[in-house]
Amino acid sequence: MLREYAFKAAPYPASRDLIRHLRAEAAAEHQQLITDVFEKIALYEVKVTGAEKRRRGDGQWDVTNTRVDRNSEDNVATVGLQP
Repeated sequence: MLREYAFKAAPYPASRDLIRHLRAEAAAEHQQLITDVFEKIALYEVKVTGAEKRRRGDGQWDVTNTRVDRNSEDNVATVGLQP
């Protein structure tokens, strides 16, 4: 993408150009991730249900959180990218 747009005048790259370049480089198994991250608005419900702590020998702490994540397909909206 840098080679295509670096040091050039308008038109400048837009989000759809970034997505096009990402899709060209990404493997087939990552295409859905690109759609989910860049073309949908997803609401996630994340709830911490517990936490554990352990003091290390160097005085630092290790903390482990137990959480429940839920991505509801009911809360996903597709965003249309305009040319």
